[in-house]
Amino acid sequence: MTKSSETIRAQQGPLRSVQGQQRDAAGHIRGVQATSGGLIRSMLIAGGAAVAMLSVVYLPAEHGIDPTGFGAVLGVGHLSAAVLQDWFH
Repeated sequence: MTKSSETIRAQQGPLRSVQGQQRDAAGHIRGVQATSGGLIRSMLIAGGAAVAMLSVVYLPAEHGIDPTGFGAVLGVGHLSAAVLQDWFH
């Protein structure tokens, strides 16, 4: 029987991120080889996410412009009302 402060640990192998990694002569893990197609795809995905966040969250909250109508569903439209009152009063 073990005390509550004692724990039994199982043998653990190397982490998944380390398994299969190639190392150079100094023992450093080599980086990922990036391709131009992969970089372009990642850039397009990041740009699409930025445009989506702009139109869904930023424009309704800061400027009161809600092109998708989803800002009203999220309830961020009232945030712009406070900003607009400060500007025009």
